Formats: sequence, C-alpha cells, structure tokens
Amino acid sequence: MKRWRVGTLSMGLSLILIGVTILLSSWNHASAVDILLNWWPAVFILLGLEIIFFLAIKSKEQPIIHYDIFSILFVGVLCCLCIGFAAATASGLTHEIQYAIGSEDRTYDVPTIDQPVPASVTRIVVQTSGSIPKIDKITERKMHLFGTYRIRQYQDEKGALLQAADITTIHTIDHTMYISIKALPQRIGLNDSYPSTTLTMAVPKDLPLELRGANNEPIQ
Repeated sequence: MKRWRVGTLSMGLSLILIGVTILLSSWNHASAVDILLNWWPAVFILLGLEIIFFLAIKSKEQPIIHYDIFSILFVGVLCCLCIGFAAATASGLTHEIQYAIGSEDRTYDVPTIDQPVPASVTRIVVQTSGSIPKIDKITERKMHLFGTYRIRQYQDEKGALLQAADITTIHTIDHTMYISIKALPQRIGLNDSYPSTTLTMAVPKDLPLELRGANNEPIQ
C-alpha cells in the first residue's frame, strides 16, 4: 500500500516556490520579500489541491494516508502564517513594516516662484502654516520664493514632484498682496512622517511686510 503523509507535497512545492523566487530576485535585482508577499496565496492553492488529490485517490484506490507530528505541525503553521499574512496585508501592516525598514529621507528642490508685484501694491502679507521662510529684501519689484523640501520615501518609490500650487497661493486684494505658504502633506500611521521645508523669500525692500503664523498671529 502506498504511504502518503499529509503536507509533504505542499511543503515540497512551497520550498521550491520560495527557492525559485529568491533565485529570480537575485537575477533581476528585485526584492524577494515583495515577490513573496504577492505570491503567498499560492500556498492556499497548494494545500487545497493536495486535499482534493487525496480525496480523489481515496475514493478510487483507498490508499493508506499516514499522519505524523511533523506534517501536521507544518501544515498547521503554514496555514496560520498564511492567515496572518492575509490579515496583515488587508490591514496594511505589511506595507507599514516595509516602509519602516526600507524608507529613507530625501531632499528635493521646491519649484521656484517668480511673481511680479503690481505697482498698486503697497503692502505684503505672508501667512505660513508650515516652516517660516527667511525674508530677504531686494531692489527688484518682484517676489521670489525658492528652497528645498525633505520627505521620507520607501526605497525606489518616486513620489510626484511638487508644483507651485502645492507650495503657495497668491492673492492681490486692493493694495495688499497676500502670500500663503502651505504645509506639506503628512503621513499618518505606524510610521509617521512630517516633511519639512527650507524656504527663502525675496520681496521688494520699499514695501512693508507682515509675517503671520498658522493662527494669524504676527511673527516678529
């Protein structure tokens, strides 16, 4: 009579799948963890096919199927791991863990803003909800804003570059030019990320400037 241990086929195919994945990742310079996280549901398929295979053979040949502690433990642990991965993937926990391990801080240039100041403007009000820009006075009747921003990204992740509208909005009302400097979006989760900016603003030296904080409080 043929002896068969439950879990043997699934264990063998799973080990082959893991080995092939690691081998291909070394050739393609890809992340084996990312590949395995995408293909771990195949373990469910292997276990299901093995059960169906056993039932089909049992109904025809009546084979003797043997169970040992190792096979039972392996199948149980494998199922628990798959269920755990399913729960972690659905809740976003795996992404948070990857982000915590493989993220890095990067610095980019802020899009330069050159805004002519109309002759009717007699006052400039700068309101910031993020970092306070360094103010320089120039003879040119223009407003210039430039600098850098620092964000945290995961490995080869390429986030969308900021546009001028993501940094500031400008409104001219009556004889006053209002310049609002926006705070960058923050990442909230297990791994909080708070982007920072280092900005320099150049304004005409013959115009008075008022600097306000997030709550419209004057900043000296």
